[in-house]
Amino acid sequence: MSRSGDPFAFIAAHQNLIFTILGVLGMVLLLFLLLRIPVQRAGGWKASKDAVRREAAATARAFGAPLRALRAHRKALRLLVRHLRSPHTWRDAERAVTAARQAAAPGSAADRAPRPYAALVDGATVTVLFAGTATDAPGAPWSADPEDPRRWTVRREDLPAVAPSAEDGPPLLVAVGVGEGRCAFLDLASGPAVTAVEGDARTAPALVRALTAQLDARLPEGLVTVAEGVHPRHPGAPVREAYRAARETEPRHGIAPVLAAAELPDPLPDDFGRSPGGPPRLRFVVPGRPRGHARRLLTDRHGQLLLAGTSLLTSANALGRALSRVLADLPPVLPPPPAAGMADGHPDALFDEDAAAEAAAVGSRAPAPAERRPVSTARSAATAEEPSAPGASARSGAAGAPGVSARAAANDIAQDAADGFPGQAAPVDRGQEAPGGTARPAARS
Repeated sequence: MSRSGDPFAFIAAHQNLIFTILGVLGMVLLLFLLLRIPVQRAGGWKASKDAVRREAAATARAFGAPLRALRAHRKALRLLVRHLRSPHTWRDAERAVTAARQAAAPGSAADRAPRPYAALVDGATVTVLFAGTATDAPGAPWSADPEDPRRWTVRREDLPAVAPSAEDGPPLLVAVGVGEGRCAFLDLASGPAVTAVEGDARTAPALVRALTAQLDARLPEGLVTVAEGVHPRHPGAPVREAYRAARETEPRHGIAPVLAAAELPDPLPDDFGRSPGGPPRLRFVVPGRPRGHARRLLTDRHGQLLLAGTSLLTSANALGRALSRVLADLPPVLPPPPAAGMADGHPDALFDEDAAAEAAAVGSRAPAPAERRPVSTARSAATAEEPSAPGASARSGAAGAPGVSARAAANDIAQDAADGFPGQAAPVDRGQEAPGGTARPAARS
């Protein structure tokens, strides 16, 4: 429109555009007035802006939580598979627990000394967690956590080459998930004889099966007995019969037999109603709320695992799937080293093989050392009594025996999995221990 133009003519020519702009401005004004009412009720524009920001962040977290959980699960799975498949991880954890126990109270009585109960292992260090009375400042190569003196850390390369086990046997470590970004191990040889997993109705039994599968893979044959109800598709002996069978099993190398059951015997044996004065004769692994003197592992539906009364908190939702991949590679628990110059209780047994070879070279008719001194091992005795035992070994298989194989139960874990815990286990063939007490084949690294 020029300066000399008629404004009414301009309005008449552009009235549609003008009315559209006025309508939009009116709608904006109306929307502002309507929005002002709840804003004033919420405390003003600043408070409303903060509330909107919080709601937007919560919405973003809710939509991103499944992706973050999946990423964390895969990361934990890779970490567990890498560490559990390596025998060096297990050996370093065992040596660290044994060496830390000896360094904590070298002059104290066994029942009064601080006791390590768990270990956290990464690629470079091992952190040992203590329970009991306060520990003194550790010496080299150990370093204590400034915030928690019951946490000792040592570099894996600084661990002693050999750490002799205590009189009550070697540590009995089982993996319990990922804690603080490291592989977490729990020592079942320390603390109460009963280990109870309670909490979520689906994750607790799955964790019991995961612990039992590890024990069956690592302990000598015959030391793990599984009662009925541990796995839904594998029958087992009633808990009282399985308890009597496990009770009659002799310990080996200072390692007590283990019974995995769906519940404790009723009535509860006196040995489990109070703290034992020495090493327990039998150890229990059960789901549910325990009775008597017990170690409690608390779980939730997300796979979080807490050892009651301690600072050990792990994520175990990837443990079952990791075990299904590495169960055949788990190394056996090392027996304590023999005394110097002794073998089978005979001072000259170390030289029997050389003496037999020398006698054969000169044409001697002397029998071999094994023929002169036949040894009846605990394995052969257990094998001879196995068909008549009311509770079979965890490796005896389900055919023709009331006991259930924990390793066979691990093969069916995937069908009972919830939220990825535990995973499917593939059938494995660990080999059998020779009747002379010889060790099983070494685990593949």
